[in-house]
Amino acid sequence: MADIVPEAVAATESEESSNPKKRQREEDDIDEDGNPIGGGNPETEGTAGASGSLDENGFRPRPNKLPRFTSPEHEGDLIAKRRVMKHSNLFIDRTKPVSGILLCCQQAQEMQAVSKMLPMFAKYLYMYEKEKSGEAIPVGFKIPLKEIQDTRFAPYNTGVKGLGFLAINNVVPSDFLKYAFEKFRQDKSMPRKSKVERVLPCDTIVAGRMHVLTEALKPIIQTHFGGLKPIRYCVMLRTRNNPYLEDKDSIVRDVAALVPPRHIVDLKNPELIILIEIFKSAAAITVLDYYFKLNKLNLNLYINTTDFKPHDASDTSPEPTSVAATAVQTETETVAPASN
Repeated sequence: MADIVPEAVAATESEESSNPKKRQREEDDIDEDGNPIGGGNPETEGTAGASGSLDENGFRPRPNKLPRFTSPEHEGDLIAKRRVMKHSNLFIDRTKPVSGILLCCQQAQEMQAVSKMLPMFAKYLYMYEKEKSGEAIPVGFKIPLKEIQDTRFAPYNTGVKGLGFLAINNVVPSDFLKYAFEKFRQDKSMPRKSKVERVLPCDTIVAGRMHVLTEALKPIIQTHFGGLKPIRYCVMLRTRNNPYLEDKDSIVRDVAALVPPRHIVDLKNPELIILIEIFKSAAAITVLDYYFKLNKLNLNLYINTTDFKPHDASDTSPEPTSVAATAVQTETETVAPASN
């Protein structure tokens, strides 16, 4: 099966490997257990330290003391806005998991995409939580966008050009994003042509190694597929800049094998989609029931479409294509790694 390389992130392999020494410095490698090798320690991230010295865990302290974005149970902590968090911090501390939203855009437009979407996400998050709690927003009330941006969101380096990431705390990204998409179309301030092409929720993020991914999938699949009623489903996989998970067919077969056999693989009209986004050393897992209903989460297509086209597995648009006999959709993107 030929790899599909979308125009938004297309680049040649020669571009990716043209400077191998620079790429090695940028690479956040991980060991067999999914732990970063030579990466920053989340507990010492942002703390001052002597140049060249290592902490007790073997990590080099980072200069310039800055507040750190934390998980929902630490929602009161502030984050350093305009500081892009290190890629390995997406999964290095398993006691403080990170979740958020991937933003697919043009190469070298990652931070512009993040800056564009952040105020909208902050506004919608405030509205989402008020509606969920049954509270009404007073007429004329000014939503504290800056405070929400500083305490609830944080940008992370994805290690992939054309891919931005906003971590979000104290909310399930897939639930919030479904609400946000409804508001996108209603919002008159939303440009009809956005620089952000696709918006993808990442409910669970782990290290991009197969055994780590498998262990993380087990409880997720049990939650969504633990019932007796058969569910139609498919698996969708995209891989970007990860040398450890290159055998896509093997990966999706392993993932499908975790789903109880009473459930039915259906590419054409699935009820649930197991969405797996692998970017550099991280792997994001989300189970969705609205992927195709919301125009495959293509933001530009969604806000300019008034009716929905039923999903068709024979669709030849540049989306993940079906893999025979596995009912799994995969996509590979060959892109240059982003600098840290």
